[in-house]
Amino acid sequence: MGGADTERLDAVDIKVTLAGDDLPRARSTFGLTEPAARRSRLYFCECPADGRRSTLLDAGVVLRLQESDDEREAALVLRPCWPARLTRRWIRRSPGSPRIRVAGDWRPHHRMVAASAAAPVSARALQAALTHPNRLRDAFSAEQRVMLAEAGPPRLSWDTLRVFGPVELCSWERTVDELALRATLWTVRPAEPDLLELLELLVTARAPDAGLVLPTLVGQVRGCGLDPDAFPGTKTRRVLAELAGAASREPG
Repeated sequence: MGGADTERLDAVDIKVTLAGDDLPRARSTFGLTEPAARRSRLYFCECPADGRRSTLLDAGVVLRLQESDDEREAALVLRPCWPARLTRRWIRRSPGSPRIRVAGDWRPHHRMVAASAAAPVSARALQAALTHPNRLRDAFSAEQRVMLAEAGPPRLSWDTLRVFGPVELCSWERTVDELALRATLWTVRPAEPDLLELLELLVTARAPDAGLVLPTLVGQVRGCGLDPDAFPGTKTRRVLAELAGAASREPG
């Protein structure tokens, strides 16, 4: 369904992703030390096709599960999102679960809109989803499952999905020249000694301010001797490719 309500934009998330040789300098510059980090684990639910493409991701859908010591969440994300993708379940502003957010997703040379529907999940349901593929759907609320059916690829079956992960997350909150910055280090350990690490720098801005905040953040990153353009593509696709590759190497 379309309509003016689908034009809502709650905020704009402005992101820079760093990798490789930039990571030690970034961690030193922003004071990203392990003891001060908030830790969590992230899992993706996906159905790889022929080991090369990701069925959900290629359809602009991300299903993810995240847990920390005191919180657990299941989320459905539409990225990219355009007004026609948002059915009435997405655009209504009713309280309760799931929590709906429609936000700009901006990187130095790419802009899109993403919509997310997030809901808490019990420790028992999460553990069942991580260990028993036939219980994966139970980690998502009935409302989220309907929303996926409305916006996801046609004829998608939960039985074809599997869990990839974990991705280890370490997050820090910092203030950099009046910008409220969240730095999150994504670590994938698919097969030791291989290691993939990506550092996301994120500033959330009001939509009217985003056009000024983006060049400000990019300028701050460059001023620290870091390259905001060095990492192509998106974290999710890179991480899923790494996780899927590791899964294909597992014995049995």
